Amino acid sequence: MNNCLFSIIVPVYKVPYNLLHRSIQSVINQSYKDIEIILIDDGSPDECGKICDEYAQKDNRIKVIHQQNGGLSVVRNVGVEAATGEWVSFVDGDDFIETDTYEEVYKLVKKYDAEADVISWDGYADFDNGISRPINFFKDEEFLIKDKNEMINLILPKYHTASFRYVVYEVTWARVYRRQMLKENGIINIPGLARAQDLIFNLEVLEYAKGLANTKRHLYHYVMQAEAATKKYDENITKKMVHFSNALMEYVAKYHNQQQEFYQRAYVKIMPKIVECFAQKYVPYSEKNGTLSTLKVVSEELDEPVFREAVEKMDGTGNIWKMKVFQFLLKNKLYYPLFLVCKLNLKRKEKWFKKTHKL
Repeated sequence: MNNCLFSIIVPVYKVPYNLLHRSIQSVINQSYKDIEIILIDDGSPDECGKICDEYAQKDNRIKVIHQQNGGLSVVRNVGVEAATGEWVSFVDGDDFIETDTYEEVYKLVKKYDAEADVISWDGYADFDNGISRPINFFKDEEFLIKDKNEMINLILPKYHTASFRYVVYEVTWARVYRRQMLKENGIINIPGLARAQDLIFNLEVLEYAKGLANTKRHLYHYVMQAEAATKKYDENITKKMVHFSNALMEYVAKYHNQQQEFYQRAYVKIMPKIVECFAQKYVPYSEKNGTLSTLKVVSEELDEPVFREAVEKMDGTGNIWKMKVFQFLLKNKLYYPLFLVCKLNLKRKEKWFKKTHKL
């Protein structure tokens, strides 16, 4: 295949067949045709790989890569290496996009090509029951940002403006990245990083990007399946959050070592990740193993150096009251009241979610 404008990378692993067909078809049906489609079968143990091959036989723009399971970060890296387009884009195998997505992006490429290395747009969260809610990273507006600090603030905001519900710009879907910029600066997804890998990737991207452009259109459909939306039990969630936290601190040390403000920003990002361990592991773990056994595990697992650093050094000035409460409880290792708070909050959230979305 000759070089094209957009390379669209689709990771495929154990995707429900109806969702996979819809995802691939939405890319094939793009009104803008100068694209290549890279389907990466990440060792899926079902018929997903076969489905990818069948599509490749019907459309010569499709390239299929079969590999042993390596995880999402590895898949994306393989896709970028295989890409020939000037810009690369990621569409998850269970999501889908509007038919005119890359036609709209092409307009911004023509307009901002000399000034931007990243172009983004908004999307929708689509639920099992047919409800679709807008995902707005910004107000509905087109803009161009060229100041590096202003771009980084979109992902790692100043600590006194951040909160647990701060709308972040850290995802890699609903974006195109200039491939040459990624290659020249050695920017990759960290292999093995299983949580918040998009955040670290985008931070590195914006350290080098000459600019970021945004269209006001909603073009991406992020499919929220019930299990994923309600955050099921994950035995390894604490290890994953430790890995993420260490990666974030390494980023700060590499690019902003002399700026204490950035360490504070990182601590604020790490804090909710610690609390998330309660929702995805400790609370459900207690239902089978009891509270005392759970608290012992909590005490052992949360005594990680990177967690302790964030908890003890975070300046809570200006943060919302909830952030301050969690910091106080974690700092003083008052895990039982924190456990109860998280348990009640999880039940409330699940009840609200099921009622709101009629699951």
